[in-house]
Order: sequence, then C-alpha cells, then structure tokens
Amino acid sequence: MTGLLYKELKLNARKIVLYTLSSMVYPMVIIIFTKLAASTLKDSIEDEVQAQLVNNMIGLVWMCFCIISFFITSVLHNSFITQDERKKWAYYISSTPTGIKGFAGVTYLASVIVGMITVTALMIMQNLANSIGSLVPDATIAIVLGFYGQMLMSAIEFPLMFRFSSKIGSLVKTVIVVA
Repeated sequence: MTGLLYKELKLNARKIVLYTLSSMVYPMVIIIFTKLAASTLKDSIEDEVQAQLVNNMIGLVWMCFCIISFFITSVLHNSFITQDERKKWAYYISSTPTGIKGFAGVTYLASVIVGMITVTALMIMQNLANSIGSLVPDATIAIVLGFYGQMLMSAIEFPLMFRFSSKIGSLVKTVIVVA
C-alpha cells in the first residue's frame, strides 16, 4: 500500500504543487484587495454600521474564495482516478497483494493528504492576512467545513468512479453541487 501511495504522490507531485498554488490565488487576491483598499475604506466610511457592513462583505467574499479553493483541488482528486482507468492498470492492480481494495484505500488517502495540504495553505494565507493587518476576518470554520465537504463529496463520488467510470462520478458530483 505504501508503494501505491508513493506512486500517487510521485506521479502527481507537480499537479499537487500547481493546484495548491492555484487554490491560493483567490485568497491572495482578496488579501491584496483589502490591503490596498484599507486606507480608502477608512477615509470614506464615517459610520460604524457601514464599516461593519464592509467587514462582513469582505469576510463573506473571503469565505467564498476559501470554498472555491476546495473546488479547485477537487479537480485534482478526480485526476487520481482518471489517469488509472486503463485495462492494463486494472489487470496490474488486481494482481498486487493489496489488490483493488488497496488501490481504493490509497486513492482516499491521497485525497485526504491533498485536502490537508489545501487546509494548511489556506490557514497560512489567513495568518498572512492577519499579520499584515488586512480586513479579512477569521474563516477557520469555513476552511474546516470546506475540507469536510470535500471529503464527503469524495466519499460519494469515488465509489461511483470506481464502479462505473470517472464520467458518471463527475456527473453525479455536478448534479449534487448544482442541487
């Protein structure tokens, strides 16, 4: 099983780094935007209620961007299975000692590792925003909920992808997200 995990992480190392960096783009945009606009907002807002409203809106946008980061990394989860949908790979994995159950377990484990990397990157971004004095509020709950939501979607999608194909699994995920 460790060899399969090594294979997943080694073959997808570039993808993991690129998707992690791309998931950090949206939160970085809101940090830069709020830092640049902080002086203008402080001068233009006279009422305390307006200041609280602006902080709440920035917090909502920040939390939405954190959730979007998890949608970006969910694309990476799908590629773990999509690249192994060949008959040769199916014959090979069924002949290994861990078998198909080991492959499924490694896929779930790799998905959890990528999710934890995303959570870590978002928490670093949040700490960076707090350290530079940006107006971004705490989104730890949204980040944790995004992680658990991503794991829930993987728990629904992966068995369908294993049984039917990545197309059917992606279709079911799309229907759930739209609903």
